[in-house]
Amino acid sequence: MQERTEFKILEVDRQWIAGVLAKSGAKLIFEGEIVTTYFDKPSENLVRSGRRLRLRKKADVATLSLRDKYLESLKGFVHEVEVEVSNYDEMLKMLKTLGYQEFKVFSKYRYDYEVDDVVVSFDKYQGDYDKIPEFMTIEADDEDEVYEWAERLGYAKKDCVAISIIDLINKYHK
Repeated sequence: MQERTEFKILEVDRQWIAGVLAKSGAKLIFEGEIVTTYFDKPSENLVRSGRRLRLRKKADVATLSLRDKYLESLKGFVHEVEVEVSNYDEMLKMLKTLGYQEFKVFSKYRYDYEVDDVVVSFDKYQGDYDKIPEFMTIEADDEDEVYEWAERLGYAKKDCVAISIIDLINKYHK
């Protein structure tokens, strides 16, 4: 299982931060729409157990992932197993055939930057969830590295939050 630490910083000015990232040597590695479908199965109740089964389409790449102990202790730790699948639509059919039900479907526009082994992403949800302001996610190998990059980008440790998309919906989508 891959373990990374990620925190979000809410309501950011992407254009200003992108300039800081560019000066720091970060490269834009992805820009585009991402469609994400979360699944659950009544007999397994993944959501209640803190797990997330996710099928995602990012450009021409589809991935299936299982996040375990999601946001463990609200510390931002993510244990994740992710595999690339050859066909998003066929995997969607397969999951439904196996009894998994769509729990939530989201579409967002994302910008991913990478510098060293740190990924800084900006997400703006679309459609039913477009009231969620654009936010930034910093993902690194450990918590200290996330906080270091937050400070480089003009934010403090207190601005870094471990919050799920469900919590973001509850916060902004009224």
